[in-house]
Amino acid sequence: MEAPAFEKSVAEALSLRPEIRIAENTFRAADLRELAAANEKRPALDFVSEVGTSNLRGAGDWTGAFNDQYNGGEPTWGVGLIASMPLGRRAEKARHLRAQLEARQARDQLRATLDEVLLDVQIAHREVVTAWPDARAKWEAAMAADQELSVLRDRRDVETAESGASVYLENLLDAQQRRAFAREDFLTALATYNAALTNLERAKGTLLQQENISARRVEDDQHLPLIKLVKDEAAIQAKAVYESYE
Repeated sequence: MEAPAFEKSVAEALSLRPEIRIAENTFRAADLRELAAANEKRPALDFVSEVGTSNLRGAGDWTGAFNDQYNGGEPTWGVGLIASMPLGRRAEKARHLRAQLEARQARDQLRATLDEVLLDVQIAHREVVTAWPDARAKWEAAMAADQELSVLRDRRDVETAESGASVYLENLLDAQQRRAFAREDFLTALATYNAALTNLERAKGTLLQQENISARRVEDDQHLPLIKLVKDEAAIQAKAVYESYE
């Protein structure tokens, strides 16, 4: 069986599933907004300072006053503290309450996403574990049908001498039919097992890596960005098969 351990599958899903990354980023953003809203409720104390030069001229001589700032003017400066505290802070409290509710909602969404991903991985892993013994049993049944048909063919002379050609032919056809059914059941179980493996890779978020599919950024005829999923290996193999047929 090619299925990895359940703990490893869970670890890969938690680190690679994009839904978890999106939910985590949403929760972080909501948490930061809640922290900023909480700070808005606190009193503010600001330190301010200023420095500059200024001069005055009478009779509207603004050009002379402007030149005096750089030629004969003296610098002016000032420092101070500004303390403020909103009365009632009802608006700040309302924004903080809304931010708290948004953070709680984002946290619940993250928890729900984690539970959904874990359940998805658990179901996919269980399908693989269940499909593997069924495929092995169907394989053993197919091998037993092959062996039965082989033994029947080896005993052809004895069977025809004891029971006649018609009875032997009927037994041979029945054995061939059982072998065909057994092989069909095995192929169905094998396809189910491979589908379960693919579903497990999807649940872990590693399906593209497993299938060697890469994402490429291209542009269409109107120079708009597009993302194409390309599997070079499959294209190369298909081309080689086509050339061999030629």
